[in-house]
Amino acid sequence: MSRKDTAIQFAKTAAHHAAVERSRRIIRLAVEGCSSWYVAFSAGKDSTCVLHLVRSFLPDAPAVTSVRQWDLPETEALMARTSNLHTVSYDGYNGVDWAVRWLDRAHAESRHPGLAWLDTKDEIMARGRNERGVFLGLRSDEARYRKLHLATMGTLFDCRKTGKYHCNPIAHWTVWDVWAYLHSRGVDYNAAYDTMEQCGIPIAAQRIGPFDHALGGGALAILKRCWPERFNRIAAAHPEARAYV
Repeated sequence: MSRKDTAIQFAKTAAHHAAVERSRRIIRLAVEGCSSWYVAFSAGKDSTCVLHLVRSFLPDAPAVTSVRQWDLPETEALMARTSNLHTVSYDGYNGVDWAVRWLDRAHAESRHPGLAWLDTKDEIMARGRNERGVFLGLRSDEARYRKLHLATMGTLFDCRKTGKYHCNPIAHWTVWDVWAYLHSRGVDYNAAYDTMEQCGIPIAAQRIGPFDHALGGGALAILKRCWPERFNRIAAAHPEARAYV
């Protein structure tokens, strides 16, 4: 059975309906307490779910993403289709691992018109946004450290580090809750997941990246298998990439 067929069946379960309603209650509580929010958007399946959920309450909520050099073509396409998307970058991230290497701020802005360049530590922590809160697509079953973080902080808390409220409305969703939500509602999602499915990548290993600093976990092997042209471009710029496959 395909991922879509399985997800459509899962969408009919009481467990999934309960998960969605819980998330909607969390978002409702968040926006009732504060109307100033943005959504951290990576173009991955989780942040896509959160953006769709949040915009059912706040239709004009901005989506904020960081510039990456090696985004997948499907990721770039989804970003181009996403309304009210804001792109940020900053020198502190310049050249980390294989991240984009700007010559200077002018170079960054020439490549990405409308880019918000972040100068100070406070700007970086707040992603240059004035909104009081940020919605995130963290899920506890993705990694042990996320499970511990969410168990400790909860789904809605005031983060001292960023000076913003953090809301994690799908913290307790499974991967099938995510796909059930996307497929049953016809939500526009990143077609890179379809490419990985066609290449036989198991659903648990289907991640969007970013590949410029996701060196572990077989990310580059997946890139080479599913997007050989994109892998060759990375390897041309960073020959050490071939050591990971």
